[in-house]
Amino acid sequence: MVRLSSLKKAIFGVVGSLALVSCVTAPTPSLAQQGTDIPVIVMGEDSDPMSVARTSDIFRRVISQIQEQMSRYDFYVIDEEILAVELGWQVRARRPKTELIQVVQMAHLSRKPALQARAMVIFKIRAAAQNVGFATKAMVRITGDIYDYQAKRFIGSWEAPRMEFPAPANCTGMCIQEIVGDNARDVAGQVGDVLRKKLAYLTRGAGRPMAQAAPAAAASVPAGAPVAGCPASANTGLASTYSIVMSNFTTREYLEIKNVMENEFPCFITTRNPYGDTSKRVYGYVSNASASKIEEWINILLIDMGLDPDSQVKVLVAGTEIMLDKIFGSSPQTQGRTPRFQ
Repeated sequence: MVRLSSLKKAIFGVVGSLALVSCVTAPTPSLAQQGTDIPVIVMGEDSDPMSVARTSDIFRRVISQIQEQMSRYDFYVIDEEILAVELGWQVRARRPKTELIQVVQMAHLSRKPALQARAMVIFKIRAAAQNVGFATKAMVRITGDIYDYQAKRFIGSWEAPRMEFPAPANCTGMCIQEIVGDNARDVAGQVGDVLRKKLAYLTRGAGRPMAQAAPAAAASVPAGAPVAGCPASANTGLASTYSIVMSNFTTREYLEIKNVMENEFPCFITTRNPYGDTSKRVYGYVSNASASKIEEWINILLIDMGLDPDSQVKVLVAGTEIMLDKIFGSSPQTQGRTPRFQ
């Protein structure tokens, strides 16, 4: 069938960001090989005035560096700033944990699959600098909480081993920033080792079978490169989350379309949680295929189902949103069709 003080702030910013993103970044190779592609958002709780504000240049620089690494481990990273732009929000500094949770909650209410996180990592950083006379010793400790937002479940808390860095005497400001930056990889590695074990809970049954594993959800693959089950003519080299909106389809038609898209469309990776009823259903469809190819295959599918895209179904494509509105009629119940998606 077809079918996510200047001294203290410097330490806080660099280590916090690094640590935190690395945590999510460091899933084990075995998890990455299983294609977890779990949507993860990492946020820093900076309500404590002793912590660095998220508006800090240090914070942003480190977050960017770590997010780049995260994409290599098959986590679907949702960037909070992109989320804010998409939804017209303001990203404030000095936010308590409750506000961070509300960010994820509101993102889910937006009903945009590409912005909906499954795992939520909230971290806090404590740091101190000690003048030992002939030198300066910087100390950093990172703690945080991990949540499975979808299941409304607290997975656990974590605390990375305390890191200590030697610095020159009277080292402050940029000096401390450079010292911490030089040791960022060690911080990231240790935090990641703690966090990946906690996040491993989410990988059980959440990823694609190894036989169907595809490139990391945010990782780059050369356009036109052969991908398992994804012809070069369709492969964009990047995974996209499409919002598939189906209005006025019967349950049978909806299930048939969904089944074909997940089992027969090339380049398919995974899906996000659906919502709605028979009048309107929406679900996230993650694929390496271009929007034009998805549209082409959907039109072929509709024709094979006996639904004319020119008269019975209105197909509208707007970026990564593909809307199917059945105007009238119903598809005949058929036993099988010849796949035509290439």
